Amino acid sequence: MKTIVVIPTYNEVESIGEIVDSLKHSYPNLSILVVDDNSLDGTASVALAAGAQVLHRSEKQGLGLAYLDAFQRIINGDYGQFERIIEMDGDGSHQIASIQGFLDQKADLVIGARWIQGGSVVNWPWHRRSLSRFGNLMARVSTGMPFKDSTSGFRCFHIDLLKALVTELENEPVLSGYGFQIDLVRRSWQLNANIVEIPIQFIERRAGRSKMGLPIVREAMARLAMWWISRWFKRIAQRR
Repeated sequence: MKTIVVIPTYNEVESIGEIVDSLKHSYPNLSILVVDDNSLDGTASVALAAGAQVLHRSEKQGLGLAYLDAFQRIINGDYGQFERIIEMDGDGSHQIASIQGFLDQKADLVIGARWIQGGSVVNWPWHRRSLSRFGNLMARVSTGMPFKDSTSGFRCFHIDLLKALVTELENEPVLSGYGFQIDLVRRSWQLNANIVEIPIQFIERRAGRSKMGLPIVREAMARLAMWWISRWFKRIAQRR
């Protein structure tokens, strides 16, 4: 199935060229779309020179809006016709070799999971590991989903599921950061999509700065609390 890899970026000039080069060498049949939020360091130019298509955005508006913009354009056929869309970070933390695992699956959504058997995280301090595990635990408690790594940003969607998700999101506020990733899994699960998790190795970035800050964590925790409250009220209503 024809596949496109979508990579959101903001100031990732130190890693994006190598990522695009490696993707083109390892998977020459994949298309690559870099979604750049007006980086100041030349990220977009390096991505273009390496052979990727680039969606230029006027300002930094968060991961969720960057992905949604790209998804809408892909669905509209702006970059060709695709059956699968892979999300991938632009900092080198996601390993190119793991993509084959996505291509081998036939599910509606394939999640590259760090916290299942066979998955791993390299060079993360204990507090980052704890925060990620806690966030995923809260996602399961708040939504009832069984998935171990719904915050993962390395995943593959079938185009039919993505169309349904984009339709739902078009008239709603879009979350930033990993809250957006959890929301996509939650909505996919509610649509009864076929969702599988496959193990990946996540290696902490070697260059550049992480874009995840306290506001992103607060936003995700607030939304998880809202989902938990909504689920709690629904359960009470069902008992009456």
